[in-house]
Amino acid sequence: MDLTPMLDHLAQLEWNNDRDWFHAHAKERKAAKADFEGLVLSLMLGLAQEDPRILDYRPVSLTYSLVRDTRRPQKGGPYHTAFRASLNPWGRTPVPVGAYLYVQPGDRSFLGGGLAIQWFREATRAVRDHIACQGGRWQSIITAPAFLESFGQVQGERLRKVPAGYEPDHPQGDSLRQKSWTITAPLPDSLFQDQDGLTGRILALCREMAPFQSFLNEALQGLQMPEW
Repeated sequence: MDLTPMLDHLAQLEWNNDRDWFHAHAKERKAAKADFEGLVLSLMLGLAQEDPRILDYRPVSLTYSLVRDTRRPQKGGPYHTAFRASLNPWGRTPVPVGAYLYVQPGDRSFLGGGLAIQWFREATRAVRDHIACQGGRWQSIITAPAFLESFGQVQGERLRKVPAGYEPDHPQGDSLRQKSWTITAPLPDSLFQDQDGLTGRILALCREMAPFQSFLNEALQGLQMPEW
């Protein structure tokens, strides 16, 4: 199945990001949304072979709304111009970590993973402690050739120096300076011409990021997101 019409709709939304256009093109939006949820379902079925808990959810419950949160400052119009989904067996939550799918035309789509909520200090501390104690294992994960080829270097905002409580010359000092640990792999528009091929590529990336995700979730075990 060709998913480029879904990308075309998102491109048009980016050019016409206003309420009148959004409501006038409800039929096209529903068709694009259905295509995205179909992609998410195919990914869920593939991921369930490793962790069937993801099938406790419906695709719609793992996706995010196009409507921006009006309680926050608006940038770029009232609507998101990308389809987004959490491919996480624990649902749409940042902790425990899971894969994150972001679809936006113009070769801006990607599959992401890791911990991105640097304001959750308990989580940041737990990951740093785990890296400090298992630095060799962490290093082997993030420098594996296949990992680097797909995701490159682990990203995240960094402190200027290793935080207090850790050895200043720790071999994993660069990782300990981080406030978050994230990875991304690009998904070029050309992949969306064939849903089966795209699904296979994303599932392969999920398998490649699994040791990285597992390491973080070991560190985060027992932590719960703060209630707001």
